[in-house]
Amino acid sequence: MNTTKGLKLIGKGAFTKCYQLNDTTVLLKSEDPIKECMAYDWFPESDLFPKVGFSSIDGCYEMEYYPRVRSLKNNLDNDQYQIYKDLREVFNNLETSINIHDGYSLIYKGFEQLDNEGLKEIMLEALDACSNCGSDVGFEISPRNVAVKDGKLILLDVFFMKSVLNKVRS
Repeated sequence: MNTTKGLKLIGKGAFTKCYQLNDTTVLLKSEDPIKECMAYDWFPESDLFPKVGFSSIDGCYEMEYYPRVRSLKNNLDNDQYQIYKDLREVFNNLETSINIHDGYSLIYKGFEQLDNEGLKEIMLEALDACSNCGSDVGFEISPRNVAVKDGKLILLDVFFMKSVLNKVRS
């Protein structure tokens, strides 16, 4: 297979279109360099992040299909919902800067404030993986870019590159 023709589009974001390949796998047609970092296994080994692999289709990746849930609170284990709330607090309290290349350092400071040492370490490692693409890293967490698997939180695409977002939007 070398095209997305005939595949069911199940999601679309600024960088990525998501197609359902079968009941368990999706194809991501993406301009997101963070997906490439994930496919190269630069992200930390953690259940928080999906396993992303390269597809035989150029510019595409494959990963597990995570059906949407109506309520994160009702579907996440209590400790996992706390992780979500902690990361939302980081996101909501991130400093802003006119210079997009301050992203890495601002997010780093935000993650440094996490009380959960294990979560702090994982998120800082993930941030370091993202820095392979540049210092203009962005972080956003909301119900639309996370998933749930067996009560566990999955961070689908909480990191992005601001310069790529600006390029895609223009």
